[in-house]
Amino acid sequence: MEITSRLGLGAALGLAVGTFAASASAAYTPKLIVQAQGQQTTINVSQDATDDSTARIVIYAPRDVSATLNQPPRTQIGSVRGLINILDLAPPAGVNQEFTGGITTVAPSEAPPTVALCAPGAHDAIWVVSPTAAGASLEAIPMVVDRITTGPEAAFASAKITVCFRPPDIPQGTPGRSPSGARLLQASFTLLGVFTSPTGGSSLAWNALFTPYTPRVGQVN
Repeated sequence: MEITSRLGLGAALGLAVGTFAASASAAYTPKLIVQAQGQQTTINVSQDATDDSTARIVIYAPRDVSATLNQPPRTQIGSVRGLINILDLAPPAGVNQEFTGGITTVAPSEAPPTVALCAPGAHDAIWVVSPTAAGASLEAIPMVVDRITTGPEAAFASAKITVCFRPPDIPQGTPGRSPSGARLLQASFTLLGVFTSPTGGSSLAWNALFTPYTPRVGQVN
């Protein structure tokens, strides 16, 4: 199952969200809201605590939004804050914990090995989110960014951000499990100097493709 979320957005503020399920399955209703003005863009993704865990998110910038992806490695381009659920602290429901962190560019040679599993091949930019919660560092999360110039996606998007997550609800000790059974519930990414939105009052459409895990088996649904 995959969920496509399409957001109509004014020049400055996200206005509405629609989600469409590709198939009837377990609960999964993720949401995308984008606020964009000039060179500042805030991307909000969220899901309900009762939803299946997210495996992969692909966020598409509209065709009329330009992307600057030539920042030197180790440049901080933004920040993130949000909410995770840590299953191992109090199973089976887990404990919610707020987190914050920076978003930094990295060279391809410095990219975490999970990048190749999430989005194989070369990319225009690789970012790393370095979150902390309750004073402790959490596992870094890579994000890959690509310009879109050809193919079906070019009909509606100028660039895309891809991020993957490990399965949190498989048995402890299973290779590839999310550390401490942590899973994302909400995140707000603010980027500076990366995406430039045009001035004017016309509406733009940001899109996202959300893919969940099948519960308790660690496989993409």
